[in-house]
Amino acid sequence: MPLTPLWTPNAKHMKAHGNHSADINHLAVRAGWLPFYPQFDKLNPIKVYDMAIKAGCKDDSEVGTWIAEQFQQGKFDFALSDVDANKNHPKVLTIWRGNLFGTSTRGQEYGQKYLLGTHDNVLGGERSQEMVEEVKWHDKVDVGKLDLVVSFNLRMDSSANYADVVLPTAHWYEKHDLACTDLHSFFHPFNPAHDPPWECKSDWDGFKFLAKKFSELAAESFDKPVKEVVMTALQTDSPDEMAQPLGEIKDWRNGECDAIPGKTFPNVNVVERDYSKLYDMLTTVGPLGCQEEGYGAKGINFDLTETYEALMTNRAVGEKDGRPDISTAKQVAETILRISPESDGEVSHKIFLNLEKRVGLPLADMVEHEREIAHSYIDLSSQPRRSITSPHWSAIESSGRTYGPWTMNIEKLKPWHTLTGRQAIYFDHQGFRDLGEALPTYKPPVDTVAIGDLPMEEVENGNAKLLRFLTPHGKWQIHSSFRDTWQMTNLFRGGPLCWLNDDDAAEIGVEDNDWVEVFTNNGIQVARAVISHTIKREMCIVYHQNERHVNVPFSPLAKKHGATDLRGGGNNAPTRVMMNPATMIGGYGQFSYFVNYLGPSPSERDMGVLVRKMPLVNGKAIYEEKDLHLLKGE
Repeated sequence: MPLTPLWTPNAKHMKAHGNHSADINHLAVRAGWLPFYPQFDKLNPIKVYDMAIKAGCKDDSEVGTWIAEQFQQGKFDFALSDVDANKNHPKVLTIWRGNLFGTSTRGQEYGQKYLLGTHDNVLGGERSQEMVEEVKWHDKVDVGKLDLVVSFNLRMDSSANYADVVLPTAHWYEKHDLACTDLHSFFHPFNPAHDPPWECKSDWDGFKFLAKKFSELAAESFDKPVKEVVMTALQTDSPDEMAQPLGEIKDWRNGECDAIPGKTFPNVNVVERDYSKLYDMLTTVGPLGCQEEGYGAKGINFDLTETYEALMTNRAVGEKDGRPDISTAKQVAETILRISPESDGEVSHKIFLNLEKRVGLPLADMVEHEREIAHSYIDLSSQPRRSITSPHWSAIESSGRTYGPWTMNIEKLKPWHTLTGRQAIYFDHQGFRDLGEALPTYKPPVDTVAIGDLPMEEVENGNAKLLRFLTPHGKWQIHSSFRDTWQMTNLFRGGPLCWLNDDDAAEIGVEDNDWVEVFTNNGIQVARAVISHTIKREMCIVYHQNERHVNVPFSPLAKKHGATDLRGGGNNAPTRVMMNPATMIGGYGQFSYFVNYLGPSPSERDMGVLVRKMPLVNGKAIYEEKDLHLLKGE
């Protein structure tokens, strides 16, 4: 999408690097703000390391400097520069505990069309060729880029239906597992009520199975350990936050500075891998945490040595090859409890003591009375226990006190994770200023009509109405996984639903429970209409996450446009990812990257869609392929 609606009138710094999300993404990768994989354009990272050694590099630091020089001289490039090249796109995808193709993938273009190469109901064509500058354009793009899709799955969802291999996993009450978050401050153990059926394995046993086979095959291909180059983004809660002072955008590619690893360029790391030992490494705890500042999170660390050695004499863990043994899921759960400050008072106390030296404030007193607490997996199996105050979270979780974020920062004056250590509402990075977001600012939704996301001819002929598309969290379902169970589908109407305002529905002739098509150029969803005066005008609501393989008929609109997939798509079929450049910025202060913590997120909500009443055949929707000849493209 063009970024024209996002820039301020006086934008000049970030805007100079492109007016399309792909160009800003390229800037973010080469400046070290974001990661991107694969990394090297048409080059294996093992070969890159060998090239560096042949060029005379003697240590890891020299390797990093040499690689940055190759990029600056134009001898190397990022895979992102030619992302559609056959050697640069992904080949194998493993999905674990996720419904990537059923609900997470936005639209049908990337997931179904380009990754899987299967049927899709994309209505629009490519339209970014004249906008993109940094990424090479291919008039003909490979469809079906993936050679293999493996799904670890406990149910036959859409991802399992599309996968080449489905590895059935044990259900919640068929395995040992552990669940906890900071906001749900109790540890919940899972214990098997019975064995998993037939070939099902627990998640841990499934990955062990793959690791063992992989190690056996690797021994045939690698006669010794290999080294490879891995580039990583500038990380939050680390010295990388000071890599690019004052948030000034300086691009080595344009000659504005030199490419310096960890400063103006990604961090460059040399990693040694012994692929034949992958299974052994998976089933034991490695020693890297046993050094000063070796273990922790969010930049708050300590030396794990004492805890590490105690694990090997712990009857619930034990020793294997001179390391703590985590061969079973129960051993993994116990190990997590022993090394986590949320469940082990002594570990929490030690990390707080370490943190006191940095901030000059008394903090360890918060857990002095909890040092003897050591929640074990066996204890939790008898009764779920509450987490204790942790240096890695912001709440004081004393007995009798509910979770309250930021209470540690307010009451104990623990510094906030910002440039100043105080709460911050102004961020002076040049990119944020160019986007008008240096201060908290309301910005209206992107006009998806103006950027060409909608086939407006369907509005002009009076068949459809333009509405704002909102997707709240699930309703009538068990968290995010189960909406299609017998119990859930019987709570309301079952199948996909679209909520409409009664006046809007009347304009397009839709009555309650009619079939409607919700669509953009990115895909089509077919759903039942729920008409309610409680829905605001010019808005439609589709509750997140329902499977498309339950009660979803074929779409006349898909046939009209010649789509290869005539069945209606899932709840995210009409959407697409619109990446906000503000979420790509890094290398400066608290707005620096970390996986699943800070980085681009899909801003597909609150977009425009078209909704029309679905034409029926003799008053009925077409479900079965044997009746497809009756479906009219209209």
